Amino acid sequence: MIDKAPATRRLRIGRLADGRQAFAVQAYTPSLSGRRNHSVTVWVRNRRAYGGCKVLRDVSFTTPRSKAYQEAFALIVEGTEKRIRRNFPIRIAAKLGWVKIPA
Repeated sequence: MIDKAPATRRLRIGRLADGRQAFAVQAYTPSLSGRRNHSVTVWVRNRRAYGGCKVLRDVSFTTPRSKAYQEAFALIVEGTEKRIRRNFPIRIAAKLGWVKIPA
């Protein structure tokens, strides 16, 4: 039986060490073995990219205790953390004011 993923995901919003605006978001992937694989994607603001942001780093098939997982969130040196229901990057970018989504 595949385990259902939690309703909320970790989100860190802030700036990188070089000053660029960024956010990191966590995702879950249930596996057939019953374990939950985690991934972290770090997005940076890019006005020319589709959706106003582009991928800086992607860490897949990891655990929250792994070094790669923790380093991905640590890339955002000045930031705040919150929990979100969905992790669609274009929706997060729109809430941050990076892009406008047509109604």
